[in-house]
Amino acid sequence: MRYDRIFPLKDASSYPGSPTLDIVFFVPRERVPLRLWLRTDAERPEVAIDDEVFLSRATYDGPPRWIDLGVTERLGGFGQLRVRGMSPVEAEESYLVVTARVDEVLSGSLVKPDLGEAGREVLSSERRTARGATRRTWCKKSPCPP
Repeated sequence: MRYDRIFPLKDASSYPGSPTLDIVFFVPRERVPLRLWLRTDAERPEVAIDDEVFLSRATYDGPPRWIDLGVTERLGGFGQLRVRGMSPVEAEESYLVVTARVDEVLSGSLVKPDLGEAGREVLSSERRTARGATRRTWCKKSPCPP
């Protein structure tokens, strides 16, 4: 199972009067060691996931700047991510990275994938009455015809 996830913090919500940016996120339910990294230019961000607070263990100045938030085995399923000490403007270029590669040190920029090369999968079916034959079409190539 793939455990690595990248969460763009620009998607987090900011509410008037609240000191946090909030977002719901998901990682697979199996509890395995996961390292958390924060890519941000915010000075002193604090990350909380549900009841666990993650503080900076090490900072790697870039550009860009990466903050190692340590390893946890308590994540699994849906969680509430809250970030303090980061403005919505700083969140525009900030990311939380969750990875099962706990011995890796992140550096450099995140490369945006060219999704035009990825193709798409489409599964369609026709509606039929009970006991009627059903025709399904499955396409898995790049690009997929409409």
